[in-house]
Amino acid sequence: MAWTIKTIPMKPISRRSCVQRQSAKKLHFYQKSNALYVITYYFTQNYLSRGDRTIDQMVQAARSGKGF
Repeated sequence: MAWTIKTIPMKPISRRSCVQRQSAKKLHFYQKSNALYVITYYFTQNYLSRGDRTIDQMVQAARSGKGF
């Protein structure tokens, strides 16, 4: 019995969809999450001791936008 792999036809990416992705930085949510990331990064670098695992966890949570 031979296995066959079906290929899914891909739609070409239109120029319009690329333009929409570039304007994501103007979104209110993106600006808030970016500010949260910058504040968290500054706090962890200046107020927590080096080599602390908490630093990596806090920065990663802020980067993914799940810190709030």
